This record gives sequence, C-alpha cells and structure tokens, in this order.
Amino acid sequence: MLQTIRKRRSTRQFVAAPIPLEQLSGLLNATYSQGSDGHWSVASGGGLYPLDVYLIVANDLQPVPQGVYRWSPEQNELSGLTADTLELWIEKVFNAKTILENAAFILCVAANLELSVAKYANLGYRLTVLEAGHAIQNASLFCAEMNLGAVECCSFDDKELARQLGLPPSAVVQLLEVAVEDFRYPLEEQHRARLVVPAPELLPRPRLCRVAPKSSIPPVGPTAFRRLRLSVVVSSKSVRVRPRAVRWA
Repeated sequence: MLQTIRKRRSTRQFVAAPIPLEQLSGLLNATYSQGSDGHWSVASGGGLYPLDVYLIVANDLQPVPQGVYRWSPEQNELSGLTADTLELWIEKVFNAKTILENAAFILCVAANLELSVAKYANLGYRLTVLEAGHAIQNASLFCAEMNLGAVECCSFDDKELARQLGLPPSAVVQLLEVAVEDFRYPLEEQHRARLVVPAPELLPRPRLCRVAPKSSIPPVGPTAFRRLRLSVVVSSKSVRVRPRAVRWA
C-alpha cells in the first residue's frame, strides 16, 4: 500500500488510447461505491453520503460511448445523460484545449451541501469536503496502482458545468482527469507543457477595497455553505451502461 501511495503523482501529458472497461469500473468503484455488504468506499459524516459522481467520456476511443453519465454507487451502474452537445460546451467549460488533450475521462464530484448542513449546521460543509477529498484520493491511488495518468483540475467554469449536468450552480466541487500517461515526458516538461495562462482580457481587474468593521460582518449560517464544487476524471470495475435521464434533486 505504501508503494502505491508513493507512486501517486499528477500527470499532465496523456496518450490518446482506450482504457479497458474493467479499469474504468474499478476506478468508479474505488471512488464512490457501496459494496454488497453495505460498506462504502469512503467515510461520510452521519452516514448521509451527499456526493454524486458524474463521468464525462471525452473521446470516442473508450469502451463507453462519448457523453456524460451519472454513476450510481449503490447499483454500480452508469446512466446516460447527454452526448449530442458535449463537443460544443466542454472546451468552454475548461477554457483551454491543452487541459483536455487526449484525456479519456473526466470524473466530476458534486455535493448536496444542504443534506449535511441540515444535520450538522456549518460543520456539514467541512464533513462534505472531507468526504469529497476521500473519494478523489481513492481515485488517484487506483490510477497509480493501474499505471494510469491522473491530474486534479480546479480551473473550470463552475456554473456552466453545473448547468450542463443539470445541477444547482454551486454543486460541482472538483475534477479529476484520467487517461493513459505519456511516459516520454519527465514531470518537469509535463508541467510546463500543460501550464495554461489565461488571456489578458480574461484576467480580473484589480479593485480597491476597504475592510468592513467587524460589527458589520453578518454571522455565518448554514446558507453560506450551500456552494461546493467537485469534478474528477475516473475509471471503474464492472460498469453497466444504461441510457436513462437522471436529474439531481
């Protein structure tokens, strides 16, 4: 196990190649799933399990058709959401072709913060973020064990991605890209090649601001933590693909 942990690294150069269905299924099961004995792959505060996992199949080389899917951790199934408009919005969401180049899958983790906040108030936000981190770490370790390339991505259009997935604007927490790693490039070159600098017109303008008096700052309540975003690239174990429209409540 320690060797697998030490093998984990961020990969930024991928090869356009298929990932076997068994590895895709294993990745999804490792990320977020419930076994036949009722045991989950991650811990969850209060046993609420407020996360939803979405899989974006980014190219047509994979054993699963290109499109967007929702992962059912209880049934170990993928349900198809949409595929027709994927190429029209995916580059807009990530704002860079280099981030998506040769990526096989993008694993998106979304969270229903209201579920945890209703029970734990402000602490529910922290518990949900911890659970999402556990899920992503499981995915990263699985990729390391299977010699798959993976990199977390936090530079994306949160609202647009949530809209395309049929989620509330603040539901998506984090992303993980998964693909076959290109071992021809050392890590230093990978980092330089994948570094994306936004255009000057996209950079926010500096603003002058003043510090408000402490007495004027409103108290933090449960509604302040309804925003959480998570997306990740992933593979699974024995996936059954079933085309069925699913919406996140």
